[in-house]
Amino acid sequence: ASDRPISDLEFTDKQGRPLTVRTFESGDDQSYIRAYDTSQVQVPEKLDTGQAGYANVHLEQTDNGETRARLQDIQVPENYRGAGVGGGMLTQVEEYARANGADEIYGAITDQGAYDFWASQADRGWVIKPTEGHCYGEVHYRLV
Repeated sequence: ASDRPISDLEFTDKQGRPLTVRTFESGDDQSYIRAYDTSQVQVPEKLDTGQAGYANVHLEQTDNGETRARLQDIQVPENYRGAGVGGGMLTQVEEYARANGADEIYGAITDQGAYDFWASQADRGWVIKPTEGHCYGEVHYRLV
């Protein structure tokens, strides 16, 4: 299965940089979201690491027949943090999950920086839940 671009989100970040967040879809219930500062690089047609950030999402079926989207990771380079890049990628994650019938998005919180990011997304509906095995917990977002 080849990865193909399915949607773009274009916006200007809080530093005034033009950004494009491109979603690539794979045939294995996987989506790759990549952010690019278009003043620095051209948005590629083929999947790469994402010069201004990346996120990876996998669709899963639960035992009761619901579809959940697992946010495997989301990373933003230091020089793009706090400028809205992570939020732009989350918009694409939410859109992809909703378009594929997911009821919820969830992911593990791996460190204090990630915890602080998720806490800043609470006004969008993201909820931090303590869990066994993850000292920082998990983040959840209900789509329905």
